[in-house]
Amino acid sequence: MLRLDDSRICIFDGLDDRRGQTFTSVIGGARSRFHVREAVGCARSVGMLIRPGAAGVILGVPAQELAERHTALEDVWGLSARALRDRLFEVCTLAR
Repeated sequence: MLRLDDSRICIFDGLDDRRGQTFTSVIGGARSRFHVREAVGCARSVGMLIRPGAAGVILGVPAQELAERHTALEDVWGLSARALRDRLFEVCTLAR
């Protein structure tokens, strides 16, 4: 998921997690338990669901490296993640 505005994505590991983690773009690996995502009123985002077995092809890393956690897309794609977000942000702004 990539946030296409100035808000951040806040994800909590469970009901007891009061701190959470914040991201501008995030990969949610396969998980064996639930997580909680903060809902914000008018945030703009784009995301995709990846079928099992496709993470390596699409993201460039094996799915097991992403499992049971959330990872910033920047940690996987580096500056390319920021460039993608910036391009999508610009298109979203022009479309308004």
